[in-house]
Amino acid sequence: MCYNFNIENNAHLLNNIAKAEVLVRVLNVTDPNLKNCIAEYTNSQNAIDYIDLKSLRKEQIDLETMFADENILYTRKKGLTDLTLDNARFQIGIQRLGQILMSTVRKRPEESSNKKREIFSTYYDELFTNNENLISKELVNTVETYHGLKSEYRRCNRQYTEQKAMYILYMLKEKPNYTVQQAIEILDRRIEAYRTDHDLDVALSRILIRSSFRTELEQYMHDN
Repeated sequence: MCYNFNIENNAHLLNNIAKAEVLVRVLNVTDPNLKNCIAEYTNSQNAIDYIDLKSLRKEQIDLETMFADENILYTRKKGLTDLTLDNARFQIGIQRLGQILMSTVRKRPEESSNKKREIFSTYYDELFTNNENLISKELVNTVETYHGLKSEYRRCNRQYTEQKAMYILYMLKEKPNYTVQQAIEILDRRIEAYRTDHDLDVALSRILIRSSFRTELEQYMHDN
């Protein structure tokens, strides 16, 4: 039933509101996992951010707990954490973690910056739900390494970008014997070599989203 609300006439407005009908669906759910799934798939019909749809998944809650135990603030969704930045060592967001997993689990650092939506749709199960090493000290260590990268770049007096950070994490996963400093130096050298070999005069960001660059970097690491 539709009403023609007249907001300039309070009596008319209140009278129509009193006659309004609201459809409510009540579900008696005791299983927290089922409750989160209902919330996700119900909200998927509405205009809600695609990342927010995943924030109530069990693995996201488990990640929040794991990072909190390490005194790291994991923001799976704004306002959904008991830990504050004041008493945390540092903060990592759900989107950034997705990019890290895209780079280290799927091994596609070139896609971490331009396929953010796919991380939480097409590739979500691979990166999060079915990832046996998701809740692990290894992931905590990777996130800690990521957090320290900006300082490492400053120490080396080199230009830092988030895209470079994703490549460094990818390289450290592929070549555990690399130090962070070695990975930084090798990545910068390979960027310049790629630019020269392909006679490119394009922005750094355009190089780092090319699968051909990642492929050549992978070949270099394999051969050296």
